[in-house]
Amino acid sequence: MKVVSRTERYIEYADGLAVKIVFHAILLGLALWLLLCAPSEGVLTFTNGQAELVRTSLAGIIVERQSFASGCLVEARIQRARHRPGDGPPTLSSRVELLICDGTVVALTHAYGHRRAEMAIKARQINQYLAEPHGTLKISQNYNRPLALPAVIVGVYALFALLWGIHETRVQVDRDHNRLSLIKRRILVRQARDWPLSWISYLALEETRSSSDKMRRVRPIMVLPDGSTEPLLSARSAVFEGELRTMLENLGRVANLPVR
Repeated sequence: MKVVSRTERYIEYADGLAVKIVFHAILLGLALWLLLCAPSEGVLTFTNGQAELVRTSLAGIIVERQSFASGCLVEARIQRARHRPGDGPPTLSSRVELLICDGTVVALTHAYGHRRAEMAIKARQINQYLAEPHGTLKISQNYNRPLALPAVIVGVYALFALLWGIHETRVQVDRDHNRLSLIKRRILVRQARDWPLSWISYLALEETRSSSDKMRRVRPIMVLPDGSTEPLLSARSAVFEGELRTMLENLGRVANLPVR
């Protein structure tokens, strides 16, 4: 929470919304890109010697298409590359590549995989067809399919957070209008509650600790004359205790309320 406006008779704290929107929008964009735009599956189809290579996304949308005339493809081969995942030992990954008559190489998929035996069979089938280019042959390879479910989960989470989850909290004390206001603003919804300053006995930090969570947490509250309490913010780690107490002291100074 940061002070966004302050005078002798008015103070306003807010935790901001723009950063939250940008972060979740990036998550949603990455999920959509992976599902709709990123090449995932390569499908090579031969028909009477002519070939067509189509790459589709996880959603089945065609993102790349290449056609090859009869006799343009020379051979299929296995390309191997070593990758070092994290700090672990290097692993040997492979992919099927197509050699074109002009010397260029086109990969069946951009990604590498570890199923060498399966790829060797596909390369052998392609080479057998190239030796006798008659009839039809369809070869497909997909390594990104396991990413479909995580991408959907991340996308749904980000969309839900953008529309209903993330919110900005504002705490305002206005002496001229004799009120303390608590405002929660989402992209589509704005909620506001006001309390006359005369209805508030004092401000305090309340310690909370659940049975399943041993971490000590604190939250700023206001105590009403009947002893009931209203939270100003949700419980946060005790690491922020000093920051929250400073906020309460500033609010209490403007509202002329004690802080305990």
